[in-house]
Amino acid sequence: MIGYFEEFFSPKIASGFAWFQVFMYLPAINVVVTWVAGVYTLQILGIPYELEFATFVGTVYLMLIFALNFVSMAFGGVFQRLSTIIKLVPFLLISILAILNIQVEPTAPNIMKDSEVSRNSFTWLAALAPMAFSYEGWTVILNISPDIKNREKMFH
Repeated sequence: MIGYFEEFFSPKIASGFAWFQVFMYLPAINVVVTWVAGVYTLQILGIPYELEFATFVGTVYLMLIFALNFVSMAFGGVFQRLSTIIKLVPFLLISILAILNIQVEPTAPNIMKDSEVSRNSFTWLAALAPMAFSYEGWTVILNISPDIKNREKMFH
């Protein structure tokens, strides 16, 4: 994006966009993703949700990831590639099932009550934000990759 703004608008606009990403956009994404990771951790461990504790767990995750990248860029690159591959697995499985046209119908536990299906509901839109955040790193690496010298050494 920054290269696009620099090429087709002006270097000043590109610089303003870059500063926006550095101070507003990327920190917000880091905070939201690590907070959600804290919420999911509490759910997995069966700990009752409290905003402060979920935020604390997310902050610990954020600090651990920063430490991981600080100590070893190569290990951080391996972690990033591994997490990208893991994120692609559901897409591949869904694609294979769609190609083979296999109908998979989830079953609900018996303790769940039947609920009315609403055709006018937009609650499915709530899933879009987590999906957008989960793949955000791909656009970030595209923004910084042209500026990195000796990319092979940095990411391997």
